[in-house]
Amino acid sequence: MKVAVITPDNFPPDIRIEREVRTLLASGYELCIYASDKTPVSKRVSNYLRAKVVYLNYKIIKGFSFMDWRELLSVLGEFNPDAVHIHNPQIFVQGYLAARKLKAKVVFDNHELWTVFSLFSKVSYPLRLPLLLIYFVLELVAAKVSDVVITVSEDMKDTLHRVFRVNKKKIFAVENFEEVSLLSSLESNLNKPSLTSVGNDKFVVCYMGGTEEHRGLRYLLESLKYIESSVLDKILILIVGDMSENLRETISRLPKNLSSKVVVTGFLPFNSALAFLKKADIAVIPYEKNAYTMYALPNKASIYLYFRKPVLATELRTLKRYFGNAMYFVPEPHPRKFAEGIVKLYYDKQLRESLATKGYNLIVRRNNWEYTSQKLKKIYQMFEISINKNKTFLHDLHVR
Repeated sequence: MKVAVITPDNFPPDIRIEREVRTLLASGYELCIYASDKTPVSKRVSNYLRAKVVYLNYKIIKGFSFMDWRELLSVLGEFNPDAVHIHNPQIFVQGYLAARKLKAKVVFDNHELWTVFSLFSKVSYPLRLPLLLIYFVLELVAAKVSDVVITVSEDMKDTLHRVFRVNKKKIFAVENFEEVSLLSSLESNLNKPSLTSVGNDKFVVCYMGGTEEHRGLRYLLESLKYIESSVLDKILILIVGDMSENLRETISRLPKNLSSKVVVTGFLPFNSALAFLKKADIAVIPYEKNAYTMYALPNKASIYLYFRKPVLATELRTLKRYFGNAMYFVPEPHPRKFAEGIVKLYYDKQLRESLATKGYNLIVRRNNWEYTSQKLKKIYQMFEISINKNKTFLHDLHVR
């Protein structure tokens, strides 16, 4: 079976799409990936593993992709897919029209609740309502007309079903969990001495990932103000991620004696980032608590737990649903609450060890890509059966 994968963004990198592509290739499907390209050429072709990647130079304005669907039909027609897997709503309409013209099955893979996301986007207020309406219509149409809808969590699945009145039987939650086999292979290469000297004599509190405002790093950094001096002397905040403008401003507002306790690595390759994570005593997910983050299921959660790091996190609906008592939750993202959590975990070694064991066991037994990818395979197995039945029917009809 031939599967066309369409993303409105560049590719790679995209951790989620890469995982799905590897899974479908391993299942024996032929893949062609269509992604955006900022280079000034009309079409460029590359490869990702055994999949062809076709880069299309379509315009992206305010996050929306503009391309004539007939142009997309032309390049898709060269591949002639049996199924078209469209990531996110920005280029869904063009992908859907082209897919239906080719009589292909359509999968809508929604990485976010984009309608909710639009409420927290950094656009000017006059544009916020139009942006919300556009995303609402795009998500509604995509969820209604697709053969299958994929979300990143059960909570997102429930919300799409409730808000858009979509048949729940066609929605599959394919969670954002990491591949245990990949983490295991990377871990075996991280045991070399002197990978990093950060925090050798400190209690290291590590955050890994994006540093935008909704990640809540200000709560983590401002928590230093409320930590007793005997513990504060031992604390080091390690941020494995970019020095964004938001993060820079937050650090600049701290007193010198506190800002000196913050280390920001900048962007690192995945294996280098993991080397820093291994130095941590605890890891954190200090996200804002709002309608957008409540559904967050970040990759970092399963990475932290696989590497046996006790996790201190804001109590968000989806995190609580999947990780329960394997994480130490604070009810609200507030500097004092995170300070209390850090101090508690600093003194309570038994609790740290208990959380580390529970978290690791949860990841290797269930909350991993090997387990949840079975749902992705099931979708395409259903498609394959349907397509083969149709081909058999047409063949029998022709013979008669």
